[in-house]
This record gives sequence, C-alpha cells and structure tokens, in this order.
Amino acid sequence: GLGSALTLGTQYYFDSDSNHWQNHARTIVWTTLTVTGMKYAFGEQRPGNKNYESFPSGHTAISFATATSLTYAYGYKAALIAYPVAALVGLSRMADDMHWASDVVGGAFMGIIMARACEQNDKPTAASWTPFISNGSFNVYYTKNF
Repeated sequence: GLGSALTLGTQYYFDSDSNHWQNHARTIVWTTLTVTGMKYAFGEQRPGNKNYESFPSGHTAISFATATSLTYAYGYKAALIAYPVAALVGLSRMADDMHWASDVVGGAFMGIIMARACEQNDKPTAASWTPFISNGSFNVYYTKNF
C-alpha cells in the first residue's frame, strides 16, 4: 500500500523514463481492482473470524506487483531488494493473524501476474493481456501481434 505509493511517487519524480512509473501505476490500479473483486467473489473468512475478505491478500498482491514492476523497469538489482521486502509483507500479514498462507501465496501470484500483464501491454509486438470486469466477473483478453 503505502510503500508502493511512495515508490511510485519516487519514480514519477526522479525517473526520466515515464513508462516506468506509468506501468507501475497501471499495475497498482489493476491489481487493486482484481484483488478486491476476488475477495468478494471468494468470501473466505479471515483467521479469527474477523470478516470474509481473506483471499487473496491485497497487501501481498500490491507488494509483489510493485516488486515485479520494479524488476521490469530496473532489472535484477531491484529484484534483489523488492522481492524479499514483498515476502516480508506477506509474512507479516500472517503474523498479524490477518491471512492464511494460501491468501499470501494467492496474493503474490496475482501481483506478479498483473504486473506482467501490464508490462506486456506496453510492448506493441509482444503478447497483450487486457484485464477487465464485465457483468460482475473478471476476464482477461489475450492478443498477439505478429
């Protein structure tokens, strides 16, 4: 959440390549929309019976989406820092008794997939994944330019 927003602001201010922060912003928006829809669709109860919005972990999804977006923008050196931080976010959500391990794994998976989809959309000759919500269901269009 906040860490990803601060990272995005830093990219906007300091990075001369506007594609980096734009892809990151797109990734955060699509990840948030997708994960929120999944929480209501699955309705899994949190540990301690707090509510029915457990799966997937939104904090973990956003953290892994940010880590993946930073890796695409800046390479493996960013990954060496960003992925361990994202993993710690997921572990902290379990330690705080807010999520099950499956919620964290699902959130990590969704964050990585959404960042990859948003990154691929920026490459005109590559495959294009376009997530959208229609009639209350989440869908993804896949197109390939040749």
